[in-house]
Order: sequence, then C-alpha cells, then structure tokens
Amino acid sequence: MINFTQIFQAFKNLVGFKNQNEIDVITEQDSGLLIVGNYYEIATYEVNDDFENVANVVSGTINTNGCIFIATDTTPTDWSNESILNDITLTISESGLIVNDLPNITLENIQKSLFLKQDLTNEQTVASYLSEIYNKEVQKLVKNFIETSEKTLLTKKLFNNFNVMISQAKDLTEQKGDFNGFIFQFDNAYNLSCIIESVSLQLNQPDICTIFLYDCSKNVAINSFELEVTEKLTKIQQSLTDFLIKYQDENGSNKIYLLGYYEFNSEITTDLQLSETTKTYKLDYYFAHKQHYISILPIKIASQYHNYNTVTEVYDLPDINGIGLQDYSNGLDCRISFDVDYTDIIIKYKDKFAESLQIQLAKRIIEDCQNSNEFNNITESNRTNWLNTLLMFNNLLNGYEFEDAKGNQGRKKGLIIELVEKFEGVDSVLFPKRSKFVL
Repeated sequence: MINFTQIFQAFKNLVGFKNQNEIDVITEQDSGLLIVGNYYEIATYEVNDDFENVANVVSGTINTNGCIFIATDTTPTDWSNESILNDITLTISESGLIVNDLPNITLENIQKSLFLKQDLTNEQTVASYLSEIYNKEVQKLVKNFIETSEKTLLTKKLFNNFNVMISQAKDLTEQKGDFNGFIFQFDNAYNLSCIIESVSLQLNQPDICTIFLYDCSKNVAINSFELEVTEKLTKIQQSLTDFLIKYQDENGSNKIYLLGYYEFNSEITTDLQLSETTKTYKLDYYFAHKQHYISILPIKIASQYHNYNTVTEVYDLPDINGIGLQDYSNGLDCRISFDVDYTDIIIKYKDKFAESLQIQLAKRIIEDCQNSNEFNNITESNRTNWLNTLLMFNNLLNGYEFEDAKGNQGRKKGLIIELVEKFEGVDSVLFPKRSKFVL
C-alpha cells in the first residue's frame, strides 16, 4: 500500500530544472487559482491585491515585489488587480540536482522535438510538459524500487487475512463486569497496519453487547459498535469499517490495542463506582517470547480495573495492569488482515531518491524526443548520440554486465539496487536484513 498523493507532494521539488537559452520553465499568471504546494514569486505587485492568506513566505515580504512563497491554499483574498506571479516550482531543487545538467537534456531539444507546430493554440509549453511527466516518473521510480526491494531482500508476503478463533461461548448467567477480548501488540513493524475486518460473538443467551476498540495511549475508545446476539450458542458476525490499528502513532510511540466487550453492557447503572483508570504499561513480560509481526492474545480484565464514565456514558480505557491472559476469548472472535504502507518511510528518506529521480526524468525526456518526428530529421550522428545517452541512463538506473581488459566479467550495480541496499534493515517488514551465511 502506498499513498502516491502524499509521495507526489513530498517529491515535488526533490530535483529541478534550470532556464536555458531564453527558454524557461517558469509560468506567468495574473489571475485564477494557485496550486497548493507550488512555489510562487511576486514579479509585479499591484496595490490592493492580497496573497497573505495563501502564503507560506520563503523569502521577502508578502505583497511586495520579489517575495517568494509556497501556496497553502488556492484562492487569494484579493487578486483582482492583476498582480503578476511567476510559478517557479520547477526551478526549485531541494537536493541541488538539476535534470538538464545531464548530457543531451536541454530545453531546446525538448522544444524542438515535442513542440514543432507552434501555430497550434493548445500547444504545450516546455514547463507544462515537464510538470506533466514529473509525477509519472516519480510513480514509476517508486514502483520499480519497491518491486526490486521485494525481490532483492526476499520480503516475506503477509497473510492477506485470517481468522483469530480462540473462543468458546460466554456464559452470561453470572455477569461480573469483566472486560473480555484480545490485546494486540506489534513487534518492530513500523509500517505494518492491521485491519479488523469483522467480529463475531457467541453467547449462551441472547443479549446486546457493545464491542470496543481501545488505543492504549488514549483514555476513551477509538471505535465501538453494538452487536446483537439473537440466538444462544449461535455465532453472530458483524463486518466492520475503520477498525484500523497501527504499530506507531504520529509521535512515533509504539501502540497497544484492546478489542472486546464488557459483560454488563445492557445492565450497567450510572451510579456504578469503579476504580480510576491508570496508564502504566507492564506488558513486556507477555510479549517477550513473541517473534512475529504482531501478537494477539485472549485476555480478561476484572471489573475493579476499569471504570464507567457516568457523564459521557462511555467506557474509559481499562487499567491494563489488570490484564489476565486467558486460554480463550470468552465468545469473541475476529477476522483480520494485514497491509504494509511504504508511504511514510519513503517520504522520511526521500533524499536518497534524488539521483535516481534525476536520471529517471532524463531517461523519459530522451525517450519522448526519440519517439517524436524530430528524431527522423536530425543527423545520423545526433541520432546515435541520443540512443547512446538513453542506454547510459538505463545502465545507470538498472546496472549492466561488463568485461574488463583482462577478461574478468561482472555486473555493475545500478542506482535502484544501491537504493535498496541503503534501505536494507531500516524496517523489519518492508526492508528486512538479508541473512548472511558463514561457511
């Protein structure tokens, strides 16, 4: 799983382009909408126009000539006086790498090869062409990287989904107010997500139970739903949406979750007094022996370790120091599936992709030029030069076989493999370290 919308935004200015020979990659605009995340320079400011509400200022002072800002919204407070903004996004390179610093990558070649019919009113500009291919090549590069890493690092495939079935029917004749269910904890799987697809409950008598999902770093349940058991000793299943649990939260803290129900859902009174909730975690013992990506254990938390909020009528987080491990889950089963999300880790280390993206974009430009009408019009030497340049870019990205002067053969690593090696070991699920055998 990968969120390319987030990837595109993060990679937007990883590499850039420079103006050449009176051909530029800057787009002028005096009205309309801005593109969130793009860089703009106020070339000519007209009095009473106001861009302050859409500007994260990079340099200069807003609403003055020369100010450079990143657009945070699409619509300025006032742009009725035709101030001129230059979209300079393509010229910004966070890595310092410029695509048209590479051999045979010139704006002149792009213009000649791709835009021969200058009389067409809908003809693209060089800038719009580069903007169009940028995200396409980012996506192509990231997909190639993920596929190569899975093959090279022998990434284990996770089960698509499976049932957690450790239950026997719960006898509700004598209700003690216990919390029954499961505890979930991930084991060093930073980008692994677990989706609880469905829950089933089996009781020895009809009842309505509320199923709660707790994130143990929060005081109240993050999700809940009612499940009505209409027949005794019959499993009733409910499909779920938005029951997602992850290894870490936005602050990087490791996450522990509880899924379950309270025995007295339908009989609890608002004057019930139970102990205060605490948030001290002593779960290391329970999970020290687990070696998988996630531990799922059936539990019971006795009534003295949780409390009922009489104001909001919701159950606060139970005190997980009161957890007791069980051999079964008191009537509750669930079906879960796993997914891995590459988005955060790729964004975190996006700078490692800069050189590969520079070559990927250059390769795309040469391929497009080669497929244009202009390719047939250039001299044989120039045509050969373009083909050799394309081969060079392919070799840089993907590697190549070689033989030296002494007849020794080998393979030169490409940038993609080198990129995979830089990621090796940073995540046990996505980029596991390869085993090294010593004879």
